[in-house]
Amino acid sequence: MKLYDLLKEYGLSANDIKSRLELNLIEVNSEIVDKNFDIDTPIRVFDQGFFIRKLCNNFPEFIPQIKFIGIENLIGNNIENDLTKFLKKHKLVRITKNDCIIIEFSKENKNKFTTTFVVEGGKFKKDFEFTVKSDDEIINKLLIDKSKLEKQLSNSGFLNNAPQFKIDGAKKRLENITKWISELEN
Repeated sequence: MKLYDLLKEYGLSANDIKSRLELNLIEVNSEIVDKNFDIDTPIRVFDQGFFIRKLCNNFPEFIPQIKFIGIENLIGNNIENDLTKFLKKHKLVRITKNDCIIIEFSKENKNKFTTTFVVEGGKFKKDFEFTVKSDDEIINKLLIDKSKLEKQLSNSGFLNNAPQFKIDGAKKRLENITKWISELEN
């Protein structure tokens, strides 16, 4: 699942997410990410307060480590203990300087899954389903697009009246589609 889609479900506006991503303001585990960042399969999404409370309840012996090192530094470090093993299944998404969410994820790439959002005011679940197109479906769509472009480029009215950048764009699209079809067929 793309981070952009998850943040929209979390409640951020599309424009806010786009501008934050374009300005490199969103980080995942202290790394700046772009709009295409994939977060695997999210199982649960926590506000930072709920997550810290969960850690303190489940790992009371590590409270000093949580306080002094901090969650952000504990996720993705080289310390080996029960707490860091637990944290390896999570990603910390810094949305603003003061706000972050923690995502528990699964490495399984499922097309249908349910994510639980644990936020102030309670919990709610959201079902996600992604359709995966086969190579044959993609090739068929590309072949249709290719035939439309070939028809357009064989039309003398288009070639005589269209601005040169439109003709060049159509030729470039045809070239790219032809390349993609050959890559998918091999």
